[in-house]
Amino acid sequence: MGAGWVMGQSRLSLGRAAAIALTGLLLAGCAQATGSPTPTSAAVSPATVPAASASAYFLPASSGTTLVVTNANQDSADHAPGQPGQWAWDFGVAGNAPFTAVAARGGTVIGFRGDSTIQCKDANTLINGTADPNCWTQANYVLIDQGDGTSGLYMHLSSAAVSMGEQVCRGQPIGVDGETGWATGPHVHFQVEATPSARTASGWWFADSLNVVRFVDPDVLRQNADGVTVRGSYVSANVATCQAPAAT
Repeated sequence: MGAGWVMGQSRLSLGRAAAIALTGLLLAGCAQATGSPTPTSAAVSPATVPAASASAYFLPASSGTTLVVTNANQDSADHAPGQPGQWAWDFGVAGNAPFTAVAARGGTVIGFRGDSTIQCKDANTLINGTADPNCWTQANYVLIDQGDGTSGLYMHLSSAAVSMGEQVCRGQPIGVDGETGWATGPHVHFQVEATPSARTASGWWFADSLNVVRFVDPDVLRQNADGVTVRGSYVSANVATCQAPAAT
């Protein structure tokens, strides 16, 4: 959230229809996935992908996608030490091309929004300079309860591809990156937070980030042995874990 994304030029709708169409195709593929999925890119070999537990985190884009981290843990602006987003990441793609965001870890959708087109200059001001208290809450987002007292938040999306109460598997498309709410460019702000119990106040879905995420993608571990990405580029190994319905 907030400042931290400065690569390329702003684009709220560039390639949006194509990205949404791609999300639909990926969702269809997720529904047809078998119990032994294979990577969608030769950049990631099945032999190099670790056997991950249900609690493991993968980068929030489909396997083979190269994500760029422009703001990382305890980095700058709203990710600075002591800020609510200090354990969050901003993920985008080189050239600001739109990409489909997928679940870094599975769970149940407990909150989402996908219809906002509002952009903010700062936390309380529209991009045109008009005052708008709590403008930052106008971001599109998906919040997934991970079943252990924590939830994964994906924020600033241009669209969402989930429904309330939906069971989401790791690697399942959940939306398209964007710059809704308070953002300085298109990206996905990802963080893990304590699952909120009160869900009525404005912006209830955003809470202090937790220092619990360690990505297990081989390219992340190659560059950062602790699994915590810093600024740079990383190839995702996130293959959908959805399984096809049992035969009847």
